[in-house]
Amino acid sequence: MYVNGVQKFFTYAGYYANAFARKSFRDIERLTHPMPQVNDYWAEFGERIKRVGSAVFTIPLSAALFIPSLVFYFIAARTGRGRFELIEPKSPINFWRERSVKVVSLNACFQDPWSPLTGGVALPFERMGDCASRIAGIVNAISDEAPTIYLGQEFENLGAQDEFIRLMQQKGFGYFLRDLGSSDPICNHSGLFVASKVPVQNIEFIPYPPEDRAGLAKWSNQGALTFTVSAQGKEIRFVNVHLNYSEGEENQNARNRQLKRHVIPLLNRGSSVLFGDLNFDTSKVDRAVSGLLGFTNALEGTVTCTDEGKHVLRGKDRNPGGQPCADCQEKIDGLIYDPSKVKVPNPFIKPLRLNNQLLSDHFAVVATVGF
Repeated sequence: MYVNGVQKFFTYAGYYANAFARKSFRDIERLTHPMPQVNDYWAEFGERIKRVGSAVFTIPLSAALFIPSLVFYFIAARTGRGRFELIEPKSPINFWRERSVKVVSLNACFQDPWSPLTGGVALPFERMGDCASRIAGIVNAISDEAPTIYLGQEFENLGAQDEFIRLMQQKGFGYFLRDLGSSDPICNHSGLFVASKVPVQNIEFIPYPPEDRAGLAKWSNQGALTFTVSAQGKEIRFVNVHLNYSEGEENQNARNRQLKRHVIPLLNRGSSVLFGDLNFDTSKVDRAVSGLLGFTNALEGTVTCTDEGKHVLRGKDRNPGGQPCADCQEKIDGLIYDPSKVKVPNPFIKPLRLNNQLLSDHFAVVATVGF
């Protein structure tokens, strides 16, 4: 499950070899944004001239380093089967002794350079307001809720992972579990991430096999990441998931298989609770087919994701009257558990904003889990 030193070295070598490719795409993507109003027009015009000049320089370098980056990723995959890294503090932290644990879950959209396209949000390292980066803005917003555990999805960029860990350590988090994707040179990794102030135990990753993925998600090594923490001598199991993305019957059938075959068995292990990006509205599927019969989704019927950023950042079409389309408000995140085994009183969702700009296209889920 865990990477070795050689794997990690060559994974980072491949990542840095692709730096010019990421920069090229950022520059080109910026050119697709709608031009601002008169006051900022010429400043943006000058910025775009710089971006064109930068792209002319970086695109040839991107092409030249493409093969070396693949070689590095292939070496990483050949030198071990691990893909996760567990980071722990030098001095162990005492076990949590309360009866409940506060959790924040958020799909952070840490995709570089794709986040403006997929989520309509700024790039992870782009400055936002008085924060040095969107990463810092999210860390501050999470810290404001004072959770013991943070569960993340779409932590796909290694540099963003590093910066997030550095900043969360300053907020008192000592344990981190992240997917480096070192075992596969082609497919994207799960993007799942855990940060905790208390020790995490019994860690497992259950991958969705190719036959249980569909569409574009066949190119993503997604799965369910699970662990336990101790609460007054009892264990609470947390399950962090990101299910098959995209719409349509084929993709929903894949999500049903992922839940029924791989995720629900984890929820049946004692006191367990699932957080994550389900990519579907649980009220619109047969609960028996999806395996959710007998379980509660505390977020069912609640908007947890929005395309608002795509309207603002990328000028996506709106309905007459300038309002975002109704189907851009999605109910696709989950907080699923068996109410006979765990208690989750009064969970809530919170859109994270900085200077009225969204920090992610998903909203944060805040909950206290206990007995």
